[in-house]
Amino acid sequence: MVEISSFITLTNPEKRGDLYKQCIESALGFSDELIIMDGGSTDGSLEYIQALNDKRIKIISLPWPDEFNWSHIGKSFQFGYDNCSGDFVFH
Repeated sequence: MVEISSFITLTNPEKRGDLYKQCIESALGFSDELIIMDGGSTDGSLEYIQALNDKRIKIISLPWPDEFNWSHIGKSFQFGYDNCSGDFVFH
């Protein structure tokens, strides 16, 4: 059987009004595993995700640097990808 992994990156999506809940719902519709790369959220979003109590969700913390850094975006994407175990990976 083919396994499908998805990963998303987020940092304080509630503060910015990001549609992360819809993204998670969509990813769980087709994924066997969903990796959440969190940059250090403090806005209650992680508590929301944990309350979903879905065994397919794995939260990994990779704190965002104090100053914006383009190379950190690539690092976060790569770290998310590297933590996926599926045959196919969606971001």
